[in-house]
Amino acid sequence: MGKKYSNLSGFVENKKLPIYNWLYYKEGFSAQIVFDLIERFNLKKGKTILDPFCGSGTTLLAAKEKGLNSIGFDCLDIAIFSSTVKTRDYENIINELQETLNKFKELPKTKQRHKIKEQLIIRAFPERILNELLNLKKEIKEIKNPLISDFFLLALINTATKTSFAVKDGGCIKIDKKRSIPPAKYMFVKTVKKMIRDVKEKTFLPCTIDVFRQDARIFELEKDSIDCVITSPPYLNKIEYTNVYFIEEYLFLKRQMHASLRSFVGSKTEVGISDIGDEKLQKHLSGFISKKFEAQIAAYFIDTKKWLENIHHCLKKNKYCAIIVGGGCFPWGVVESDVIIGLMAQDIGFKLIDIEPLKKVTCTKNRTTKIGIVNESLVVLKK
Repeated sequence: MGKKYSNLSGFVENKKLPIYNWLYYKEGFSAQIVFDLIERFNLKKGKTILDPFCGSGTTLLAAKEKGLNSIGFDCLDIAIFSSTVKTRDYENIINELQETLNKFKELPKTKQRHKIKEQLIIRAFPERILNELLNLKKEIKEIKNPLISDFFLLALINTATKTSFAVKDGGCIKIDKKRSIPPAKYMFVKTVKKMIRDVKEKTFLPCTIDVFRQDARIFELEKDSIDCVITSPPYLNKIEYTNVYFIEEYLFLKRQMHASLRSFVGSKTEVGISDIGDEKLQKHLSGFISKKFEAQIAAYFIDTKKWLENIHHCLKKNKYCAIIVGGGCFPWGVVESDVIIGLMAQDIGFKLIDIEPLKKVTCTKNRTTKIGIVNESLVVLKK
């Protein structure tokens, strides 16, 4: 099974799929994993899947294809927005989408300039491209139907990633001035055309989908109400997603930046292993913690315990939870997150069915010295 999924634990395969690829979300996983798990867990139409780290909506969209109800939440605005837009029904407004696109095609060129003070935004775009994008955004805001305006705004966000010098590199944004930048309006029209074509060609089964902003550590769903959980939490690394997607959120969603999950290593916290207050968890972590990184690792797994407990509460008895997770790479070695999560889940009341390897990544010190192998795994639990 590991070989089968070796190329599916990332978002790359989704780039080929209609609607799934409306926003490139590099931290996502392949829809094929969700399809396989739906079949493996024998989920039938009308059942409900939960993804408490829904990202750009892969689990929700795959569930929709199979006629399964779904619930997804996340802390990141771009995740909530893209998940919502991608999982909506557009069959009844295709003509309106096309008419709106025709209006954009006929828009005269404008030389209106916009003042942006944020230095990263200024560095990320040629001035003419940035003005084009912001003028298109202004026109989109005039659309009265929110289904249509959101559809076009997601297309514009997609366009911005293709007309920018900014490159997402791990947990940061790098500026590559050598990138070839196409005209923004040309790329925007091309993107919307493709999205409308996707809507026409893709078919879905009736179901309900709920997407909302929520913290996985504190969410409350009705006890024994969920038939399956398929999710991928933040990995034990130094990636801060509010930084990675800062341009999209600042430029187009313009929402207040907020603190994301403390699960990201590098966040400020003073908690240590001695503060956990859980002897079993302390024991699980004792073999993986270096004093220098104790606070960050302890915080990650304290958070993990909270969302595992919440999943256990809402999952029905004898139902499955599938978690795609990667380990942590540190200067002194590797933290096996999959193993620790398996042990923690059993403490909470889950049965550990399997830990299936998906991909192995070399862990290095100073980018040169090999110090271990980080596993990306599928942890399968049953309540």
